[in-house]
Amino acid sequence: VIERAIAKAKGGSADSYEAGRYEAFGPGGTAIVINTLTDNNKRAFANVRAAVTHHGGTISDRSGSAAFHFEDAGVIEFVGNDVDALTETLILNEVDVKEVKQVEDNVIRVLVSPKELAKAKDVLNQNGVEIDVAETKMIPVDVVDLDGEEKQKLKNLLDALDEVEDVQSVFHNANI
Repeated sequence: VIERAIAKAKGGSADSYEAGRYEAFGPGGTAIVINTLTDNNKRAFANVRAAVTHHGGTISDRSGSAAFHFEDAGVIEFVGNDVDALTETLILNEVDVKEVKQVEDNVIRVLVSPKELAKAKDVLNQNGVEIDVAETKMIPVDVVDLDGEEKQKLKNLLDALDEVEDVQSVFHNANI
């Protein structure tokens, strides 16, 4: 996905690329948000729709119906252990922190509003933190649990979307 975006950016052609967002529902009522970058919106939509419907999903005709199940957040991940000290540092530097938690052994995840992402990165860098991940994501507000068959259908759908050239990112609210 990243390589495709870089290749499109390097292309140097006169083509103009447009961002698109499609919302869908997959197996078990899974909400799916698909972001695209394309020079042909009709092709992108047709390819996304084909991938979704072929794997048991439906494209939503109402904007916001699947996105309603997510919130935009700035996500920062790095190696560390002292969640309390980092939380205090971010708050004292007036960063609007949504959550700071240990997600794995020695890995801390910080969630901030997308507007605060750059500020949070700067504060953490100034405090000697080496950031591994810093990006905006759509974080599920509610999570759907899927059984074995539905889980496999969703994985197949996600794999099919990954094969669509114009798809840049896919977010879902399933626990797989």
